[in-house]
Amino acid sequence: MKNFNYQFFLQVAILLLSVSYLQAQADDNIIWASVSLKQNIKEKTTLALTPIFRLNDNISDYQNMSIDYSIRRKLGKGWSTQLLGRTWFVPNAKNRQFIWLDVAYNKKFEKIGLGSLVRYHYAVNFPEQSDDDFIRWKTTFSFLGLGRVTPFFAIEPWFRLDGVGKFQRIRYQPGVKIGITDRVAATMVYWREHSFNLDGDNINFNMYVINLSYLLPDR
Repeated sequence: MKNFNYQFFLQVAILLLSVSYLQAQADDNIIWASVSLKQNIKEKTTLALTPIFRLNDNISDYQNMSIDYSIRRKLGKGWSTQLLGRTWFVPNAKNRQFIWLDVAYNKKFEKIGLGSLVRYHYAVNFPEQSDDDFIRWKTTFSFLGLGRVTPFFAIEPWFRLDGVGKFQRIRYQPGVKIGITDRVAATMVYWREHSFNLDGDNINFNMYVINLSYLLPDR
């Protein structure tokens, strides 16, 4: 029994309990599936391209797709910044465009990793399509020391701008990241998204997010 990893099973149990607690009745169940290609262009700068496909109506119907494109720069001592764009291709509707600016800080302790990311969420509005602007703050706790497997839990409240000045959305995100090789990683996350302080009915979603990322060889 010396090789039995009680800590690993405890952390997995905590994540499963989190999912069971959060997975209450929802207005829809949605899946996001994506593949990320990353390229280090300098020692501290990384480019990434991520197409995302979505299924909604309780994972039975094609919803839309989008493409993310980003540049990330490490600033030192755990700090980094990122500029990210997302272009949406929506069937039978106007395409959408978001631009995000991130500032992040990450620190590792003996068994826990702590990450904090603040995002300015800007929506490019068109005459036929109007989206909201937010300040988003995501805090992530990662459980370290399990080799290539890293369970984590994140929480992300959204503060609505546009003269509203209210929190209107929050996401709870238990998940796991698996380092398959030094260049390939898989991430699986459950998002419980809750909207509130809306003019109409509040909205709840269960979202299942799957990503496979590949770091291209250095040039």
